Amino acid sequence: MLSADELDTNVFRRILRNNLNVQNEKVLIIGDEGHKGSPIAKILAQKYQEAVEELGIKYEVFYKSITPYGSVDNELAKVIKRLPDQSIILVNVSQKMGRMDELLSFRSYCKQHQHRFASSSNLSTLTKEHLPHLLKVYAANYKEMAVRSEKVTALLNGAQEILITTPSGTNLKLNVSGMKSIINSGIYRNPGEGGNLPAGEVYLPPTLLGVEGTIVIDGSYRTREGSKLIQDPITLSIQESNVNSIEGGIEATDLRETLAWAKLQSKNPHMIKIGELGIGINEEAGIIGCTVVDEKTLGTCHFAIGSNSWFGGPIKARIHLDQVIRNPKIFVDGKRLSV
Repeated sequence: MLSADELDTNVFRRILRNNLNVQNEKVLIIGDEGHKGSPIAKILAQKYQEAVEELGIKYEVFYKSITPYGSVDNELAKVIKRLPDQSIILVNVSQKMGRMDELLSFRSYCKQHQHRFASSSNLSTLTKEHLPHLLKVYAANYKEMAVRSEKVTALLNGAQEILITTPSGTNLKLNVSGMKSIINSGIYRNPGEGGNLPAGEVYLPPTLLGVEGTIVIDGSYRTREGSKLIQDPITLSIQESNVNSIEGGIEATDLRETLAWAKLQSKNPHMIKIGELGIGINEEAGIIGCTVVDEKTLGTCHFAIGSNSWFGGPIKARIHLDQVIRNPKIFVDGKRLSV
């Protein structure tokens, strides 16, 4: 098994050259010292630094503090705002990035200033033992994923209704009339482009009131404390996109607590609606209890509770909580989707 010191920088050099098309731009590498004993954010930041140095590119490294979910990291915001337009930002953080200010998200700011970015967040659940798997997911075949994602997008765009069922009990209908899907391909070569690494999903928002049925979360779940593997599945009852009830064991209690907290942070009545359906397309990924990896896994789909305004939906909220389910059957306007 690879140690942190043995983790090859070749993958990170390829990401810089092939995925981000780095030329002579300023590169900002963001990391932190780890959270809950996990060193992964720091290790990834160090490996990007080694790769940038080998390529002879000018760069800066900033290790951010661990901030509460949904808060503003003022020191980090100052560093980012000093960057020249059309810079490149590499994010490796144990929890969330935080907002640029009370109104502006990191993604929105990058789009405004034409920064390219690759973001790996919520890494605190990973240990050094996960590094070989994580490296494998980073090194996926991006060309194959692009072909797979175009196939999925062609069916989703223009669709009216999506039905999802699973062996564990999910039975959900989503009205997606007029909504467009987004490809997370891992290729961010043009000014203003950015997204997750690891990559590998196609996602879209449903209509504001258009989600009805039952979701059984049996892969991994996300709360404001982070993401975890599911031991006791969580059952959500959904009506007019609202999460009306949450049943299960300790995982359900965790999720109820987070949604109660979210309601106290904002009076937005749409805060706890289902805001996203995502479909995993990365065949190298597997469910390991880290959202940024789990949601990309081929043979899964996920639903997010909360914000979707940044990818074309009607909900603007402080939370975006991805819940991953296994082995879905997905029907688009009655036709089975084969990923």
